[in-house]
Amino acid sequence: MNKSVDILEVIVQQLLEDDRLVKMLIPRLLERLGTRGEPTIEKWLTVNEAAKILNISSDMIYLIVREGTLQAARLGSISSRKPAIRFQLSKLNAWMEAGGVSGSKV
Repeated sequence: MNKSVDILEVIVQQLLEDDRLVKMLIPRLLERLGTRGEPTIEKWLTVNEAAKILNISSDMIYLIVREGTLQAARLGSISSRKPAIRFQLSKLNAWMEAGGVSGSKV
């Protein structure tokens, strides 16, 4: 074996023997893993959840989506008269930062 593998084995053994090291290392490892660019799944919001976040009525949400100002995902068949609508929180935030006005498609 080479030197780096031997050193790694010593470090792992020390970690296993000392809980303080483990407690110090785990948060750093989790932080490091979180910055690897692995995909994260963003929660999709319902119309009512989006309305609550934006502090407007659900009817206003439907109007804004209908005029095309705010992007939404439509779930259901193409011929559905009233498809389920979902929003990404990041899109709602971007829309608000843009002023939430007509013509500011997000």
